[in-house]
Amino acid sequence: MTDMKGFVACALAMALRAAGRARTLVTLALGVACACMPVFGHPGECIFPYWNILVGCALALLLDDERAFQKLAVLARPRVAKCVL
Repeated sequence: MTDMKGFVACALAMALRAAGRARTLVTLALGVACACMPVFGHPGECIFPYWNILVGCALALLLDDERAFQKLAVLARPRVAKCVL
């Protein structure tokens, strides 16, 4: 089972790399899809824990872009950071 997860993760990473600028949106969409999986019962609960990883990946992709980094710099202010964290 672990080998299958590695294969899927590798294929997903290659697809996202080829997606270019849309990779952030694809990552967020996958995160939302994983967060909604418990609705489908036990099989969906196996995928649910990956939503926070995908949201973190989307944030990393956003921070990699200079324009998005400048827009998200507001989150680094002390008062805002306390609310976010």
